[in-house]
Amino acid sequence: MPVTVAIPHSKADSWEYPYPKVENTSQLLPGASSQEADRRQKIIQSSFSFNGSLEENHVMLSRNGLVWSSFHAYSTHHHLTIRPEGIWFAVITQLSVYINANSKKMRNYFVSHGGQKKLKVISSASLHTADFGNLAQQMTIEIAKNIKDPSLREWVLPSFSTTTDSDRIVGSVLLMGALQQYFSYTMTLTCGIPSVTTARRSNRLRRHSQKT
Repeated sequence: MPVTVAIPHSKADSWEYPYPKVENTSQLLPGASSQEADRRQKIIQSSFSFNGSLEENHVMLSRNGLVWSSFHAYSTHHHLTIRPEGIWFAVITQLSVYINANSKKMRNYFVSHGGQKKLKVISSASLHTADFGNLAQQMTIEIAKNIKDPSLREWVLPSFSTTTDSDRIVGSVLLMGALQQYFSYTMTLTCGIPSVTTARRSNRLRRHSQKT
């Protein structure tokens, strides 16, 4: 159950913030990472689209949510709620930065192959119906099959009492990013045929139709 620690001589102030909240998913990436936002083409799917988070909550953006929210709560005398997943993701993110910066030196700790091994997962859905979160989790299963210690997957993915499906997806993406120097990732979508068009009917086909 949640534990609240009261700080002596600190009284919470009412909530006031001059910046507007995020209204739609297209505003998420530019505020969190402008460099990545400049390279994006289209946001296909977001966990914020599914549970009404943007409509029901005052979501704001930062390059470092954990540190920024702690600093903001301290500076403006607001209560601070910390989820263990937030702390864990901060740790894994920094670990990912270190691994990618030292990928050659650390290769032998993670994989036996050289270069980038191609990993692939397949979904029968279309671009707009595929569950990319599930595909990311499937990809981590493929990663586990191709690293020296398969238990790394479960070590990275959060499993706290507060962990949600979205948290597991975030953990999956972080694992993919941490090992991107050793693997390349492909997600393939196989779709149905929307229509079939026959070529112009030949005389032979027309005669056959008349006979039948």
